[in-house]
Amino acid sequence: MKKKLLITLACTLAIASCSKDKGSGSIDFAIASDVSIEDVAKSKVSEYTSLPDAGEFTITIKDASQEKIWEGKVKEWAPATKLIVGTYTVAASYGDVTQEGAGKPCYKGNTNFSIEGAATTTVKIPVELENCLVKVVCTDTFKNYFTEGKFTLTTGNGNSFDIAKDSDTAIFIEAYKFSITGNFKNQGGADKSFSKDYQDLSPATLYTLKYDISNVGGLKVTVTFNDTVAEFDLGDVEINN
Repeated sequence: MKKKLLITLACTLAIASCSKDKGSGSIDFAIASDVSIEDVAKSKVSEYTSLPDAGEFTITIKDASQEKIWEGKVKEWAPATKLIVGTYTVAASYGDVTQEGAGKPCYKGNTNFSIEGAATTTVKIPVELENCLVKVVCTDTFKNYFTEGKFTLTTGNGNSFDIAKDSDTAIFIEAYKFSITGNFKNQGGADKSFSKDYQDLSPATLYTLKYDISNVGGLKVTVTFNDTVAEFDLGDVEINN
């Protein structure tokens, strides 16, 4: 089952009366402090990184002809700035999906709004996580059997990250593809390696790889990728080899 993370940030545009001028209005951007997260796995993005400060989001405002009116961080917006009556698009973003690693989320979203003279309008911009997360979980049996070693996660962008067998870190990567390789020494000092590729990833999804050891019919490493199970036969007959 996919573990989807959906974050919605509210961006409020308070369109106030501007003296006696009914042909324009001033707007004030603010991102609501409450963040609702929907995740079927009961896991939160905030478990793996701090959520971005509202003022750090970049907003881009365009008019009806898609001409850029203003761009900058929310904290840089001057509430006294006037916009003429009309229809606009506002996009909000944070981070860069190609800048991968722990604690590097990327959020994007956009919506339309209108200014109608002295009217007051509230606009909410839904912002979703653009990248996905990869997390490795190892059973106690796996950790006890492999005394030394690590996993190496390589993304479709060519970035590589080392992950320890007892790590609880999730790596933010572009939702494209990745490979993960395990290089370990077992209890007897023998080197063991196994690798697998994954692709067709989805944004706003937490991918968990769970590694376990089985000695039924010879030693095998089993990896569960969400609901899909794969096995790597390591050739050992006894689990203490």
